[in-house]
Amino acid sequence: MARLRKVASGSFVVALSLSLAVCTPAEPLSSVPSATPSAAVASVTASSSPTPSPTEVLDPEGKTVDWATYRSDALGITFEYPRSSTTRPALPQCAPRELDRSIFLDRLGIDGDAEKSLSPGIPATADAVADKYVQRVNLDTRDPTTVGGRPGVIVSYHSGGLNRFGLAVFVANGGHVYQFAWDAGVFECTPAPGFTGPGVYGHVIGSVRFLN
Repeated sequence: MARLRKVASGSFVVALSLSLAVCTPAEPLSSVPSATPSAAVASVTASSSPTPSPTEVLDPEGKTVDWATYRSDALGITFEYPRSSTTRPALPQCAPRELDRSIFLDRLGIDGDAEKSLSPGIPATADAVADKYVQRVNLDTRDPTTVGGRPGVIVSYHSGGLNRFGLAVFVANGGHVYQFAWDAGVFECTPAPGFTGPGVYGHVIGSVRFLN
């Protein structure tokens, strides 16, 4: 089964080998699925992230990051997010922000009611929501994945120029379809030198656990 890969050396670790706990350690990102990386992803990820100081030691795998657990009773999930690292004592830009049944972490958006995009009568499945989502983008890859032990779908896509790419993961649980999605831009959550947005999002998605 495909698992989420992470972004390292300018490539997705999406198909998170982004198939992307809480009381127990989160699954390593390397074991979570991904899509095939592209040159566009490599170049834009590099240009969209802060440039490390020459004196900083690169940590592209986030090994120096201290992960905390975030719990959302509204969405019925928990996941890990960067709280600090050996080079960043505080990471307010990486803190989750919750609104209704949505959570935002930097450029990653988590929607706990993604089935609302479906027309009446269409079953609320991960595949159905993924089908709807890719109608408005240019699909690059689509693969099966797992999130929190549930089967899901992961897609990578582009939507215009070289710098317009993104990734979305869909999984059904408890009568709802959860959507985890991000697109390229300025990744402000950089918990360690060389470890930025896409790598962080991959770990977040890979650490998701459902409360029911």
